[in-house]
Amino acid sequence: MSDLIYSIAPLEIKVENISQFKSKIEDLLLNRGVISKEARPTKEALSIVKNQDKLFLSINPNYVEFVTSRQILYDGNDLEAIYCPSCGFNVIEDNYWDDAINNWFTYSESYNLECSNCKVKNSITKYNFLDKWFFSECSVSFWNWPDLKDSFIHEIEVLTETKIKALRNKL
Repeated sequence: MSDLIYSIAPLEIKVENISQFKSKIEDLLLNRGVISKEARPTKEALSIVKNQDKLFLSINPNYVEFVTSRQILYDGNDLEAIYCPSCGFNVIEDNYWDDAINNWFTYSESYNLECSNCKVKNSITKYNFLDKWFFSECSVSFWNWPDLKDSFIHEIEVLTETKIKALRNKL
């Protein structure tokens, strides 16, 4: 069986706010009794997920993982398009966008990508990956959990004062 990972992450966050973001979500999940101290789901987890099938409570591995480093979250499928945020041109055929991604991961000064069509430079994180990829400084991954309810994601957005993106990946 393949593992399914449902991840949520802030669309924008300052590095100095990552630990506070993590703590707020972890405290919320623990205080509600949604996860145990070992970060495994309890029966209360059913209150925050869309699918009410209790089967996910017994799947292994099944836990919540807090990642506090840079990552690219993706849906597991190949990229078909990467669109310039300035002109909308698809740069997938250009062979230099992967350099900008590598520079972003290594905190290099320049992870800007110049569009081969309009010649405008934008951060690689501003390019449109059609909701298949997105860049984040941190995330919370729910291993083998159903999708979270929209109302719970909204509650996290209010609590953390940041817009949250969610993505499902199959390993």
